[in-house]
Amino acid sequence: MAPRTLTRTALISAFAAVLLASGCGGRSTGNSAQTSQPSQSVLAAQAPAIAPGYGTPEDAVAGLIQGELADDSSELCSYLLPSSQSACNQDAQQQPLPAFTGNPTIAGGKISGSEALVAVTGSICEDGGECTGNSDPSVGMPNYDETFAQAYEQALNNTGGFSPVPCIEENGNWYVNATV
Repeated sequence: MAPRTLTRTALISAFAAVLLASGCGGRSTGNSAQTSQPSQSVLAAQAPAIAPGYGTPEDAVAGLIQGELADDSSELCSYLLPSSQSACNQDAQQQPLPAFTGNPTIAGGKISGSEALVAVTGSICEDGGECTGNSDPSVGMPNYDETFAQAYEQALNNTGGFSPVPCIEENGNWYVNATV
């Protein structure tokens, strides 16, 4: 599958498919656009902690989320495909990311060959702005009506969704499948 091309606003939302393509005012899946944020103790009970890294698709999405919430565009860009990292960093230098808050949680994933879909639940909000989120980890994931290939293609083309996040394995490492 070809990587998804991101505009500046889609980069800001890299994980809201990746993350919040309309600058936090995007559509939400599984919840209303104004999303409440559950307590961290509730989130801890829902899913195990996943550390940022490149070993699994979930690790790559966790790194992307961490970079976005830390307002660290360099970290965020490092979890995109290597071929798009330079453009991502350059774009971020020209227009810094807005501050984001939220409680997105990795809710699982499915791998098919070198491609993966990572389900994300919770919410993310632009400081002082609207929130977008998802409470249903099955939204957009393959199921009895939709094959993995169909779900993956839909996630690649879904610039306004929160979940799932398309990932791809390259040279033994996992990255979010999005380009700038």
